[in-house]
Amino acid sequence: MKQVIGIAMSLTVLAAAAWSFSPRPLPAFAATAMRADRLQLNGIARAGERLVAAGERGTILLSDDEGAHWRRASVTPEHGAALTQLAFAGGKDDRVGVAVGHGGWILRTTDGGEHWRQVAFDAAQSDPLLGVWGQAAGPWFAIGSFGRFLVSRDQGEHWQSAATPQMQDKHLNGIAGDRQGRMMLVGENGLVLRSADGGATWDAVKVPYEGSLYGVLPLRDGAWLVYGMRGNVLRSADFGASWEAAEVGLKTSFS
Repeated sequence: MKQVIGIAMSLTVLAAAAWSFSPRPLPAFAATAMRADRLQLNGIARAGERLVAAGERGTILLSDDEGAHWRRASVTPEHGAALTQLAFAGGKDDRVGVAVGHGGWILRTTDGGEHWRQVAFDAAQSDPLLGVWGQAAGPWFAIGSFGRFLVSRDQGEHWQSAATPQMQDKHLNGIAGDRQGRMMLVGENGLVLRSADGGATWDAVKVPYEGSLYGVLPLRDGAWLVYGMRGNVLRSADFGASWEAAEVGLKTSFS
């Protein structure tokens, strides 16, 4: 009798295990959507008259009415990795853009941000890309942590490493240029590099600040701004030869 009971219990356990691991249809889950006003957006750029913003979970949003309303762009494929920055070529090629992010993720668009296609991604890459800039007439540049410095000479389709000794092991946070082929790049520990030949060569610039700088901006009057931690903003009217502090009245970090 004990043997019969033992066999019956064993068969019951085996049947339960088989049922547990057998394929079964999943229950229906309610559809979810990410609200634009709840997303962390890390970068914004203009594509002609359109605003394009990128941020967490690989989300890219578009606005054709100066930010009053937003809709989601198409991203192929979707990884869910954070996007950190994006840029558009401007001028006659203002529909060409590139977005960068974590995992070495690089996306490219040729229709003003409506559709984005992946050109690079490495899930094992722990060093994020943090900045991107380019224009129709010249190469594109993508920068990131620990001295990552990539160059594309076909409007963002293919990328190669081109880091210089000044960039090694430094977090490179922001990059921008003007229409005269001048560029600046900023990073941690007050790092500022400039190029007068469209990014072919770079030299270090001394600034009166040793904290992290997160961004750089060329102004219409020919001056340059760099900005970073604790409300620090510096302005140069001579392409980095000299700098003066710009008073902004805030102690928050600008990124």
